[in-house]
Amino acid sequence: MMCAGISAQPTPWAALMMDLSIVAFYLVYAFAFNIAYDRVFLVPQHSTHGRTSGLALPA
Repeated sequence: MMCAGISAQPTPWAALMMDLSIVAFYLVYAFAFNIAYDRVFLVPQHSTHGRTSGLALPA
């Protein structure tokens, strides 16, 4: 027995809105998590001695 107003399957528009809301939530959550992680676990600042990247280049 189904309750009034509850359909067994969402409409395509409702499904799209649910998908977009999950994507939006994930993007905001991932961004906030990365900011929080970077503040908790600080990355040490190293001098690059004139190099543009931290990679060691062969001489």
